[in-house]
Amino acid sequence: QLYRKQEMRELAEAGDIFFQTTPHWVKNDAFTRRALGEDRFNRQFPMATANRNGVAVTFGSDSCLEPITANAFLGMYFAEARGQKACEGLCYPSLTEGFDRESCLKAYTINGAEQLGISDVTGSITPGKSADFVIVDRDLMKCSPEELRDTRVLETYFAGREVFRAEKKIEDMKQ
Repeated sequence: QLYRKQEMRELAEAGDIFFQTTPHWVKNDAFTRRALGEDRFNRQFPMATANRNGVAVTFGSDSCLEPITANAFLGMYFAEARGQKACEGLCYPSLTEGFDRESCLKAYTINGAEQLGISDVTGSITPGKSADFVIVDRDLMKCSPEELRDTRVLETYFAGREVFRAEKKIEDMKQ
């Protein structure tokens, strides 16, 4: 969770991918602050630095023990919030490590597909690829961070086939 600047350049040159389990950087605890010291504590999880250095960043989860593990929208909210005062005291620090919305979406979509070696099949909405996508209740590129956090999936499609539909139809949500 701590990297030197040179290591970020090496990751970029090697074409490596920087995976982050989002719940791991949503905590801000006194034990870690004491154990690492103030300087190292403030340099944890440099995902935006990795992104700025040309390293593909992916987000995901490996645990069901955290409340936000499977919620990509909450993960994106915290990735953005790391760059804002509102996250101080909640997220691991660094006002320079917040992500922009487009980078957040890529971290959960095309970058993950590239990491798995399947970006020719999925990860973006492109002719010839598997039609894997979700329909949500708001415009992810225009909503506020708080609205992003509360996003609901209305429908999920895998290989072009509907595999999930929320209780309410899309028409009902617009009213």
